Amino acid sequence: MRRRIIVSFAAFTAAALAATASGYSIWRSLSEPPAEYKTLEVILNKLNDGNKLGKANLAFMITAGPAASELAWGRGLCRGNLETLYDQCVFFSLLNPFKTYKNGWDEIIRQSYAMNLPNAWAYSNGTILLPRSLFRKFNNNNSHLACIIAHELSHELRSHAFELNYYYNHNLKGLSEKDKEAASMKLQRQHELDADRDASIMVFRAGFKGRPCITAISEVFRLNGDGSNTEADSTHPGFDERMNAMKINYIELEKNPPKQVKSVKRVMYYNKPDNLLLFTHGKN
Repeated sequence: MRRRIIVSFAAFTAAALAATASGYSIWRSLSEPPAEYKTLEVILNKLNDGNKLGKANLAFMITAGPAASELAWGRGLCRGNLETLYDQCVFFSLLNPFKTYKNGWDEIIRQSYAMNLPNAWAYSNGTILLPRSLFRKFNNNNSHLACIIAHELSHELRSHAFELNYYYNHNLKGLSEKDKEAASMKLQRQHELDADRDASIMVFRAGFKGRPCITAISEVFRLNGDGSNTEADSTHPGFDERMNAMKINYIELEKNPPKQVKSVKRVMYYNKPDNLLLFTHGKN
């Protein structure tokens, strides 16, 4: 079984300006943002403190989530089979959960909110997708949410999607498709471990106490009902491998605490029509 926990849009509309207490973000919106976006703002501001998140424009989109794709498929609203479900029915997973559609999709969104798993996705263009139910399932525990968001930020900052594609096309020439697939899966599993380590460092630098990323990753596995071992045909390491790696990460962090690095001042733009939060660099 392949597990994909993933992971990226850019547009904004200007209106009234309101500076946040952190001094790192400015909301520009046509109306008050949903509570989930306010929570996201707080977490991003904190992660930006003490971490160098680069100058690339990033965007965050809270969506209906992947369960909406399965529900739509079950109702015959999109084609495909269980193996290609996400690819064929992705449109429904990206529906705006804060919008009323009045065509039957609202019930899909409602059910998806109840059924979704706590997964997130990072796209290579700098957009990170977060199911709305993620905020409910973690009960607005900012340290755990920060770990999940930081994990996806790591994928973006390391350009993992490009690195994987480049590796596949340049380093695996002459291999059979089966061997290429196996090597690709192995690299993706390493990317996940790298992103876990980066997340623990980012969250540590941001001032979150304890070992929250161990609990966060454990909860993701438990809420997914996933207690599997690492498998050769999986894009993600199994439960024990990730837990053990995270424990080692924290032992090293506590022995040699990383110093904060100078962050880049950023601003945030919330666009209600596009259901996007643009997290972009500003002038220091």
